[in-house]
Amino acid sequence: MKSRLIAAVTPILLLISCMAQAHQVTGHVDYRVRIPIQPLISGTIVDVPVKVGDIVQKGQILIQFDSRWQESQARIVKSQIERLEIELKRVSDKFDRQQELFDRGSLSLLDFEEAEREVMVARSELGATRAELAAIQYQLQDTALLSPMDNAIVVMSNVHVGMNYLHDIYFKERLMTLGSHGQYVIRVNVPSEIRNTLQAGDAVSVKIDDSIYTAYVEFPTLDPEFEFFPVSDPVMEGETASANSSEYIEKPIYAISVSFSVEQESILLGTPAVVLFN
Repeated sequence: MKSRLIAAVTPILLLISCMAQAHQVTGHVDYRVRIPIQPLISGTIVDVPVKVGDIVQKGQILIQFDSRWQESQARIVKSQIERLEIELKRVSDKFDRQQELFDRGSLSLLDFEEAEREVMVARSELGATRAELAAIQYQLQDTALLSPMDNAIVVMSNVHVGMNYLHDIYFKERLMTLGSHGQYVIRVNVPSEIRNTLQAGDAVSVKIDDSIYTAYVEFPTLDPEFEFFPVSDPVMEGETASANSSEYIEKPIYAISVSFSVEQESILLGTPAVVLFN
């Protein structure tokens, strides 16, 4: 019985010992990837089939705009294209006949050039109308905002059915935000003595409540920020500088990220976490 108790307690004591020896930095949990959903068109929103907390997959509709105007315009332009295709065939056939007459010397140069000009005009009008249809079809695609990633969670939604949205190229309003469900990151600042011991991909421990996770180091930037720290009068080795000191020293602080995945549970955004650097 005593041996089983020792076996059970030993890993806990080892963990406590490692935590005591490790450099600890506190941060907060965030989603590793955040994607803002911003419409590219103006219009009335007719459907919002997802809500905050829902898990969505790539290609799933998030926001649906009223598309009746684009659909109507597409039908009109398609009918114009059909008419212009018929017209192009007519003037092309006419040009072929005029070409034969001109080659035999039975048609004046002026009439031949006029027939040629009619073909060029018909081709130009058809091309422009096809481009107009492509633009309308592009707008039609934009009436449905789709999830760009798999296994994403709806983090924020500022949209409702009946809402009239006005697109502004200078101010893009975010109607919804997606996060990478199950993939998290903690961003912390560390001093140079810790930063110098780290490499991208190094494994570190993350403690959240009573759970320990393995995370991996990422460097979002190599540029340090500088902060001022108080320096007391001659400080003995092992002592800390006084916060009331009137003298300050500038030291570099480095931003790093540690990312980790959790498959079986969901961690609440903003949860405090402790990153342990050995």
